[in-house]
Order: sequence, then C-alpha cells, then structure tokens
Amino acid sequence: MHGRSTRAALGWLSWALLAATSACGERDPASSSLPAEASTVASASAAPTQPGDPREAKLEALLLATVGCEGFALDEAALDAVDSMDDFLCPAELEFKRRAAEPSEGDELSVERHALAARVCERHLAHESLGVRHAAMGCLAEHADGLQDAKLTLAALLDQAMIEPDGETATLLFQAVRAIDPTRHGVTPRLVAVLRKRADEDHAVAPERLGREARARFYARQSYENRRAAETGVLALIPRSKEHAPTPEAVGYALELARAGRGSRGVVELIGLSDLEVSVACEAYATIATSRDLGWFTGLEGAASTRGLCKEQSARFVDALVGRLGGEMAGSRIPPLALRTLQPLIEGGVFDAAARARLRAAVAAVPAADRSGERFDELERLLR
Repeated sequence: MHGRSTRAALGWLSWALLAATSACGERDPASSSLPAEASTVASASAAPTQPGDPREAKLEALLLATVGCEGFALDEAALDAVDSMDDFLCPAELEFKRRAAEPSEGDELSVERHALAARVCERHLAHESLGVRHAAMGCLAEHADGLQDAKLTLAALLDQAMIEPDGETATLLFQAVRAIDPTRHGVTPRLVAVLRKRADEDHAVAPERLGREARARFYARQSYENRRAAETGVLALIPRSKEHAPTPEAVGYALELARAGRGSRGVVELIGLSDLEVSVACEAYATIATSRDLGWFTGLEGAASTRGLCKEQSARFVDALVGRLGGEMAGSRIPPLALRTLQPLIEGGVFDAAARARLRAAVAAVPAADRSGERFDELERLLR
C-alpha cells in the first residue's frame, strides 16, 4: 500500500512500566500446570543428543535446574538496582542463558553455539515446569538460527501455544516463532488460528490459596501478559525478509483487529505493508485512533506513515486527540511518542486550518503538570 510503516516503539506509558515490572516474573506455580494434551506436544526437530558431548549434557542440566524458578520475583530492594532486563531473571535462568551464549573455540560465526542451544531447548518446550518452559522459550528465541528443522519446531511451538497457561511464557514463545519466521515456512494460517483461539480463551487460573485482592492482581497481571503475548504473535506475522510479503491471512487478521479497535505496532505495520486500498487502510487507522484501546495512538502512527494520504479521516483523528488532551477519556493521557508522531500528520497536510485551530486550543488547555518535557512546546510550534 504505502511501504513499511514506522518502527517507532510501542510507547504507551502504562505498558512501558508494566513491561519492566512484569518481566521479573512472579510466575505463580499454579500457572504452570498444563492440560492433559500437553503430553502430545513434541519437539520433533530436535537432533539426538550427541554421544560423548559433555557440553550438551551440562547445558541441559542447567536448563532443567530452572525448575526452581517457579514463583520467582525480585524484592523491592532488588528492583531498585535493576540495570537490564536480564536482571529480572532468576539466578538459575540467568546462568543458563549466559552459558548458552558462550562462544566455542573456532566457532567464529556461532554456528555450533546456536545449534547446541537449539538442540537442548527445543526438547523442553512442553516441559511440565513453568520455569523450564520459560527458559527454553527465551533460549529458542535467541538461538533459532541453530535449528535443524525449523518448520517442525514451529509446529511444536504452535501446539504449545494452544495450551500455554502463562502469558509471559507465551510472549517468549511467540518471540521464538517470530525469530523462525512463520511467513517463510508457510505457517501463518496456523499462527492466525492459534492467536484467535488464545484470544477466545483465558488459560490462567488463580490458585485457590490467594485472597480476593491477590486474585484480582493475579488476573490483572495475566490479562496484561496475555495481551502482550497476543501482540507479539501479531508481530510474528510480519515477514522477516523483504523477499516475502505478508500473507492474505496475516493482513486479514490485522484488519480484523483494527476494525475491532485493537491497535498495536504489528497491526499497523501489517496494514502498511499490504496491498490494501489507501481508503481501507486509513479507515482502519482512524478506527484504532478513536477507540478506547490502550494502543489507540498506533492508529496515528499508521496514518503518519502514509505521509498525508489520510485526509478524509482528519476529523476523526482530531476528535481522538482533543478528547484525550482534554482528559475526556479516563486513563488516556497521550504518551510522548504519540506527540512526535503528530509531526508528519501536521506537516503532511492531514489537518486543515480549522482542525489545527482545534488542536492548538486543546494543547494550550493542558495543565503544565500534565505536559511531558518539551513535546508540547514542539507541538504548539508545529500547529502555529
């Protein structure tokens, strides 16, 4: 339609904060129990253990030691000292990740290292322990280049995705799917079916021992994690190579989500990479922007990527912005990145003089305490 859409970060503030805190895991053991059909999930592409290879046996032992990571969570003092996402991992998983990344002598291109880690990790994608599955999924996302049969591993991952009860682990699972590239291997129809099924079902079950407030927090966290997993799954529908275009199934699903007001970076990028008519794409972006969804502003990002082609939807974009600038939609404060996204919309002539005047008045009315750095000053300058 109009080329690859912007690769701006997701950006909504509440999600950025949740992404940091949820990564620490607090993975409740109750979330690790799998349905009976989990035993049918097999990592069919796993190469047999290499006879006499002590490195593989040691790495597998480290992976299995992550069984003790179930229920792991950083305390407040540790959270204050976090410098990187790895700091959120439990010590056993961090040690496994470090050892899996160690280079071998003479393996300058890391071929052997990736193959070793992939062999170990794909054997445990359906392990009964949540801690082991979590580590195995993260490992496979990093070492997918070492897979012996990527298509068979994709099938195993998607089998597991149908029943994975933990949202955070499902996010890592879809990161692994994305690394393998389902478009290249012709499995996007299956991935779309899995994403639809996960959207219709809630796998999380709070442990009975939790009190009312703790159960509410449990379900709130799982709701967030499941959405993050779903959005990672949509990103996996985007081809990893310019040699491939998004499949009709992938574009159709993105359009389905957009029309339901479910915005995300993956949704707008799939629409932007498609052959959809400009009018159809712009309508999808406007529907996202005017929704009450957390990803509403990705509709603006999609429209901005058209470089001025969404003028017919101008009034709807303005309505969405004025409502949020005025605080009419609770909890919908505009993230700083969304303000930056407005620049190509303004400079691309999407907003006429009347629309710019409405936006200018709405921006001027925002209290100083609610302004984010110099972004509002930049926006006022652009709207003059």
